[in-house]
Amino acid sequence: ISDISDLITMGCDAIVVTCITPDGLNSIIEEARNEGIVVVNFNQSCTAEVDCRVVVSDYELGYTSGSWLGERIPENGKVVVLDGTEGNQINADRHNGGVDGLMEACPTAEVIATLNLDWDYATAKAAMEDILSAYPEIDGILSQGGAMTQAAIDAYIDAGRDFVPMTGEASNGFLRVWLENEDKGLE
Repeated sequence: ISDISDLITMGCDAIVVTCITPDGLNSIIEEARNEGIVVVNFNQSCTAEVDCRVVVSDYELGYTSGSWLGERIPENGKVVVLDGTEGNQINADRHNGGVDGLMEACPTAEVIATLNLDWDYATAKAAMEDILSAYPEIDGILSQGGAMTQAAIDAYIDAGRDFVPMTGEASNGFLRVWLENEDKGLE
């Protein structure tokens, strides 16, 4: 809110806003628009009136990922779910879509662990190290964020374990480590 207030004071022409909650920035967005500033809502939909929305369906993103994974794991496959920030609507939509897609593609899949890792590499790396120690059999990783998938890949490398199918989302580190290990079974 204070950042947007500063931008209003500076007299900018447009503000691109990514909201953590649907209504948390409504009053400052209204203030910006009242000052004639164009407000673009990007990534997560807010409930405020804005000039333009550039959003995707996070449910569909999750669903596509879950379906892809479900088609690649064996019957009764054991899956670890790497989620973002608990209480965040993007997280909820991606999680629900991912699990729905997974279960439609592989109804016998078993989710053996679901972890909220805040889309953070370091948090996910430590968690994946623990998961790999606790579960000798994992058939797939349903991850909704690239940094978390990058951490999973690195944890698999460090543990000397063969890769399993993993979903992810575009982030530079994830794409780099994926390409570096493509010849080792990542697709």
